[in-house]
Parts: sequence; structure tokens; C-alpha cells
Amino acid sequence: MMANAIKATKPNNGAYSVPAIHRTLDIIETLVERRALTVSDISRQFNIPKSSAYAILQTLKSRGYVEKDADDRYSLSFRLFSLGATLVDNLDVRTEVHSLLEELTRKAGITGHIAIRDGGHAVYIDKVEVMDAVRVTTWVGKRMPLHSTSIGKAILAFLPEIDLDRILSEHPLKRFTPKTVTNPELLKEHLAKIRAQGFASCNEENEIDVRSVAAPIFNGTQRVVAAVNLGASTLQMRGKDVPRLGALISSYAMKMSAQLGYRPATGARFREMVAD
Repeated sequence: MMANAIKATKPNNGAYSVPAIHRTLDIIETLVERRALTVSDISRQFNIPKSSAYAILQTLKSRGYVEKDADDRYSLSFRLFSLGATLVDNLDVRTEVHSLLEELTRKAGITGHIAIRDGGHAVYIDKVEVMDAVRVTTWVGKRMPLHSTSIGKAILAFLPEIDLDRILSEHPLKRFTPKTVTNPELLKEHLAKIRAQGFASCNEENEIDVRSVAAPIFNGTQRVVAAVNLGASTLQMRGKDVPRLGALISSYAMKMSAQLGYRPATGARFREMVAD
């Protein structure tokens, strides 16, 4: 019965339609309104066999979208909320902090980016380029490894340990240059140092002749949602510049976090950095 429901049709307007997906979305929307339903409830409301209703609900349950209680009633989990919140976070980040990214790049004289995490990668969602600087090939939408870039390490360093361990187990640490860290335990040591100093640096670990610094951006729930970096050639960003630029980007990352509602426990230091 489910196999027949998956067959796509093409209505008069030319758009393809999959009845099983329509039915699944109908069930989700009904659960939003009714909160909890049994297989029999779904079967009666949508006039479908109990076996079809059960198959749809079990599929949603296996993907974490619904939960079943002791009375065999199904209700929505918080997964949809989590997905929506993540989307809002990502949109908020770019909208809320772009002007600060422009200010940061002007002050540093180096191209800057904002990135979010997508699985085992960091994805650039914003970029402000310094036109008279030596060009580094980047673009909005570019996917970057987490372990070999400053912007990726800035995110990794502030993830919950369970999330970090899952990422390291699912995504092998690929070597890009002779300086890439490919040992998970050594990487964890580097991440501990990043947490201690508040910013990450990358010295030709992802690309030869490219150096960068980055810092995490947090939201109002104290969760790291993005990171900001400054990236340049090793000629433009010298090794001795890293501590100064690291302090600068840390202060702007804190200002960006404030724009997203972040309030750390150490209020005095927070006010000091935002006021800089």
C-alpha cells in the first residue's frame, strides 16, 4: 500500500506531486494542532488503512520527528523545532553581524568571513573582502574542513564534548598540507588551547601560504552557532601578527554574540569587550 502511495503524479499545472509526502505532511500538521493521536485516529481522519498510518508514523519516529507514549499515542518531538531554530539562527547570524564584520575587516585590513557548521564542514555564509589585500580564493557557500581551518576549529572547540566526539568519529581527519593535524587526540589538545585563549589560528594547515585567525560566535542560549575569521596570505598576515589579530577578532566575536543575545556569566569581562 505504501509503495503505491509513493508514486508521483503530475497535475495540470505541471508540478509533480507525491501523495505519500502530502499525507505525511498532513499528519505532521495535524499533530501540531491535536498534539497526540493514535494509529486509529490517523486512519479515521485521513481515510487510509491502519497499516499505512502505522508505516508513516513509524518512519517519522525512526527519524526522530515523533514520539510514542505508553498509551500508543504519537506526538511531535522537538526535532522540527530544532531544525527551525537552526534555520533562524543561521539567518539571524548573517543579518545581525554583517555590519560588525565590515567594521572588523576595515580595522584589520584583512578579508573576513562568517561561517556556520554543516556536519563535518564549516560553510561561509558571509564575506567582506578587502580589495587592496592579496586575494585568498573564498566565496559565500564555500565548504571548509573543520579540523584544518581556524574558523572550523573555533566552532569545534566550543561544541559539547558529545558532539565533538561524534564529529571526529564520523569524519576522518584528512591531511591537506604537511602541517594538518590528523590525530584526534592531538586535535583535542589544540582545541583546549583555543578555549583557553578565546581564538583559533591556522598556519598553512589547510592551504600552503595561507594563515588565519578565528573566534566563536554564540547565541542567546549560550550555544556556538557560527564563527568569524580573518584570512590572508602568510605575507600579509605574519606569525607575529597573530596575537594582535586574535585579540581583535575575539573582541568582535563577542560583540557579534551580543547582537545574538549572548550574555556570558562573566559579565564584567563581557561589558569590557563589547565596549572596546
